[in-house]
Amino acid sequence: MELRNFINDKKGSEMTIGTLVIIILAVIVLVVLAIGFTTGWENLWGIFMGLTGGRENVDDIVRACQTACATGAKRDYCDSERDLRYKENDEIVTNKVTCQDLEGGYKDLGDYGVYCPGISC
Repeated sequence: MELRNFINDKKGSEMTIGTLVIIILAVIVLVVLAIGFTTGWENLWGIFMGLTGGRENVDDIVRACQTACATGAKRDYCDSERDLRYKENDEIVTNKVTCQDLEGGYKDLGDYGVYCPGISC
């Protein structure tokens, strides 16, 4: 066999860029799934939010509480803890709160109208 034919004989040795990208994406997805299933999705989301700096979510929590009230979801309103993130001294602070904790306001965040007369905790 000549050296020239040996160099040009590349059966099965080429891999396209598209294949490499798909393999890399598949590995990333598998790693994220493994971390999510082993540590829990809440922890994975917390890690992601910690890396991105997070954001305030007071209005989102208030809407969730109003929805729980409107649907009569007592357990969701009284017992479900939510991660409330708000700005305090130019830093994002996270506290676990229930909707009942937000009734009449929370710390210095003001009164957001979280009150549900149809549900007593």
